[in-house]
Amino acid sequence: MRWGPAVELGADASLSELEGEAGATRLAEWFTGRWGGAAAATFNARTDALGSACAWWRDQDWLPGDPLRRRARTPDRTKALDRGQVEALLTRQTLPLRDRTLFRLLYESAAREEATADLPSGPYTLHQLRYSALTHAAEDGANTSTLLAYSGHTPVASLSRYARVSPEALARWQQGRDLAARRR
Repeated sequence: MRWGPAVELGADASLSELEGEAGATRLAEWFTGRWGGAAAATFNARTDALGSACAWWRDQDWLPGDPLRRRARTPDRTKALDRGQVEALLTRQTLPLRDRTLFRLLYESAAREEATADLPSGPYTLHQLRYSALTHAAEDGANTSTLLAYSGHTPVASLSRYARVSPEALARWQQGRDLAARRR
């Protein structure tokens, strides 16, 4: 079974149709059409594999230029709730006990949002509770391996979104490391 650009461009299409900027644009449009709905990281991972092939083809003088277009990653702009906001949510008497219990479970486990898709969201998103739990764990001194295990992530780089320690937490940490203050 044939698939890919050969089907849409035609099995008898000449490689010369893919030469130059117009050909690169045509090929890039084909891949973007197939992968365009994927997350930027997935799209870029797939284009990295194609990039290796393209580099080899360029080395053979079979391909001029780079037909692959990268997409910028959308930065995660989730803000952690401060501890007071979390405590207010978890103790809010106007929320049913079930909701408060589920919110506490989510916050304390830092479960991923997709694992809790049927839970009510209330005034904050479920992702904010997860984000807050991991941020507070980092502020409390959890090391990288602990945060990886707690979050379920494997790449260390993915923790960077949770390691945005608040100015107050940084000040507390610095104060705890001040040798002069500890001697008093």
